[in-house]
Amino acid sequence: MLARVVVLLGLLAGCGPTPLGDGDGDAAGSGSGDSGPPPPSGSVTGTVWAPGNAIGAVPAGYEIPVAGAMVYFADQGAPAAIPDEVYCDRCELHPTVFVATDAKGRFVVENVTPGEHRLVIEKAQFRLESTITVPSEAGLEVPAAQTTLPSEHDPARGMWTPRVAIAIGDSDHIEDIFGKIGMLELDGAGRVLEASFAATDRIDLYGNPIDPPFPSQHEGTITTLFGDLERMKRYHIIFVPCNYESNVAPLQSAAMRRNIQDYVAAGGKLYVTDWSAEWMDAAFPAFVRFDAQHDTTPEMVAAGSISPGDGDFGHFALHARASDPVLNEWLDGQKAPLVIPAGGEELDFPSTYAEGVIDADDFVVEGNWTLVRETPAVTIGTDASGMPVTNTARTWISGDYMGAYYPHTVTFEPSCGRVLYSTYHTAQKTHAWLVPQERVLLHLIMEIGVCNAGPDID
Repeated sequence: MLARVVVLLGLLAGCGPTPLGDGDGDAAGSGSGDSGPPPPSGSVTGTVWAPGNAIGAVPAGYEIPVAGAMVYFADQGAPAAIPDEVYCDRCELHPTVFVATDAKGRFVVENVTPGEHRLVIEKAQFRLESTITVPSEAGLEVPAAQTTLPSEHDPARGMWTPRVAIAIGDSDHIEDIFGKIGMLELDGAGRVLEASFAATDRIDLYGNPIDPPFPSQHEGTITTLFGDLERMKRYHIIFVPCNYESNVAPLQSAAMRRNIQDYVAAGGKLYVTDWSAEWMDAAFPAFVRFDAQHDTTPEMVAAGSISPGDGDFGHFALHARASDPVLNEWLDGQKAPLVIPAGGEELDFPSTYAEGVIDADDFVVEGNWTLVRETPAVTIGTDASGMPVTNTARTWISGDYMGAYYPHTVTFEPSCGRVLYSTYHTAQKTHAWLVPQERVLLHLIMEIGVCNAGPDID
């Protein structure tokens, strides 16, 4: 029953506090828009949707729910403001009573008194506040307009979004994802409109050579960003998507590497894909092991040597599966354009797209040029009693290579913040809607932003 699922997901989301409601009621409505009887008296139900991807905003079946979102009431006053800069988000600072959505985005709150309530829904730095009125004679199914996380940042109206920087390159069009969740505008083909960057203060671009797009919108270069820790701390998440040209020279600087480490220690989230791996690997060389000829080891960093190539094993598309059980349940059965390798899966970017239903245990990802061999346990400090604390990268997506499955999307926590690395591009080509790998990484954009429940470390 859903109440039991909610308790489990509250723990899986990593946010520790006690979930709200202890009943064993039926599952909340799917939010499909079908009419049906109202929930039982005293129950509030609904489905939380990703920004811009609720019922009516996308073709039927293409909706994207949000798993592990916190749902709670703030009837005594507005919740504390989300800091508009990097911060260490400890779980003990969050509400102690809440419900977490299940893998399909559904929630139920039971034993709610009739009348007006301030409803708060949040996942990471996305938050929506609204007022609901629970009738005395029946429960309430909250409409999608009040359960869809916002695309616009307007705290005065109860809408919060993260502030992000993109070190934009020439290969992975991650900016298109922000268009597909409404934070930027898209053209008819699904490509971000350049003018929309000037219309928002939530997304800043920095150029990553050799030929980054939208140069007139850049705030500087990738070295402008990573060379200035205070500038980095303006952003909740920094994205370094794949770039064809390796950019190792700045990382020879110990100060540059230290800035990355200090940003994550302050609670920052670093999101890196494919051939930009050096921006993760140089600062945190122990967590992800690549092929020996492409890897940067701790010993190499100590000697001032950074590997220029964490990839190019020549595999463009691969069959993947969602290894994380909650991600697998969330993704499985979603309707989306599927990647269809056309004429081979190796070179020359031969994929096309066709509508289908996602099998979370077997779907194709494209734009994959890197191979992770292992993710060892890494000692990150000691706890209050002096015992060592270790962290091992969590595998979200694995994929096949030469008959074996290897990690392809991982996250790790070297300190208060998180680092995500994906061997494949977030958005390989321009197209409408979100293919499976884009949906996965949209899910993880939110997932890496949740609070840290680990022990305090020295």
